[in-house]
Amino acid sequence: MKNINTIKTAIAILSLAAITTLSLAKDEGESQILDPIVDFDYNSYYLDVSMIDDFGLTEYGAGLALGYYIFPHISTDIGYFWAQETNNVEFNLKYYFRHLNKVSPYFLGGADYRFSDDGGFHRDDYGLHAGLGIEFDIKDDISLFTEGKHTFFLEDQDEDEASVRAGFRFKF
Repeated sequence: MKNINTIKTAIAILSLAAITTLSLAKDEGESQILDPIVDFDYNSYYLDVSMIDDFGLTEYGAGLALGYYIFPHISTDIGYFWAQETNNVEFNLKYYFRHLNKVSPYFLGGADYRFSDDGGFHRDDYGLHAGLGIEFDIKDDISLFTEGKHTFFLEDQDEDEASVRAGFRFKF
């Protein structure tokens, strides 16, 4: 039940962020909002520096991810995230909707490897995740992002979790 409430809260936060951004962007003029991307350099890398939280249900932490834009609408990344009790390595594939000026909602999906060492007890688990995110371009090479995801662990299905991550994305 906690996971369902967490997912609902994450969707509500992302929806509110998208609606707020679209209403602010509308003030800049309709033609700028829906112009297709022209100069997006998709053969570039990015580094995510982020904080992660599961709404205070169990833990919070931080992470780093290194990614690559394969196409203007598709990127992939691998990240390492450490928290109070667990560590995760995850692989993501993201699909961006880049038709909005400076705002890019996206879908993400991927795989997780989680490991922890609780007082001498070592635990490993693998999982799959899916989620939604939104990226706000501050400059050409810096953006803010937030994303929510739900992870389905394969070994310990009682440990499925939802989390929200927010941070900076540096493109180079």
